[in-house]
Amino acid sequence: NDISSRQCCRANDAVLSSLLEVQSQLLGVVPALIAPYFKELISFVVRAYEETFCPSALDYISAAVELFDSEQSAMTVASGLDESGKDATFSQLLSHLCQYTFTYITQTKRPNECPQIIKAMFEMAQRYLLFCPGGLCQCPEFSSLFALATACLTECKGETESTRATAIFLTQLIGWKQIRLPPAKLSKMEQYAGTIDNLLAQHGEAIVKACIGGLSGGMPQILWPSLSECLFAITLHIISTSHGADEPNSILYNWFYSAMSAGVSSG
Repeated sequence: NDISSRQCCRANDAVLSSLLEVQSQLLGVVPALIAPYFKELISFVVRAYEETFCPSALDYISAAVELFDSEQSAMTVASGLDESGKDATFSQLLSHLCQYTFTYITQTKRPNECPQIIKAMFEMAQRYLLFCPGGLCQCPEFSSLFALATACLTECKGETESTRATAIFLTQLIGWKQIRLPPAKLSKMEQYAGTIDNLLAQHGEAIVKACIGGLSGGMPQILWPSLSECLFAITLHIISTSHGADEPNSILYNWFYSAMSAGVSSG
């Protein structure tokens, strides 16, 4: 930790990335040894991300979120956090990282200019969904994160890894009922079902348009399975949550018709 705290370490991207990768591995291999220093390590990782926007910093947070999932893990025991405390802590952490990332990709680089950051951001968000859904959904930046994911489907301009990570996050978030979460996490997601429905209502048409555009030749063929799964998740979710026989058909028809019409116009 003394070495990692030095400015010269954070100033070198290659050194920093290697250090964070090692630290991530240590989290999984010897968590009991890392636990006493975890707060300091998180502070270092956050500072490193603020200064360098190194994607490996987000990878480290992803590993930490997954590690804290077990109530018997050394990290959980050492922290003394209960479930609500863990959600609150990781929610604040996610909010902070999101704010810095949003500023970076709106003022410094566009998403297609920093694909590794976009990839790491949405892989981290996916880990939150699977292992700390309360921390994700109660995050003050949750709505903005959803909007960013929607935008990145097109803003990443078909770059494979960033676009795939974005599509997978949206697919699993929209289709959260299908990913077989444990009962406690499923109950947590049910508390935010209305929020997710509202976000889909706001951004669903744009997501469908991006996916249809990609499947129509606008993105590399390697991304087509991910885009297809995203469309399927949207279709299944709309049908399963509708309250009337005609309602889902109308919504889906309008979204798909708009997407197909846009494709014809651009062609």
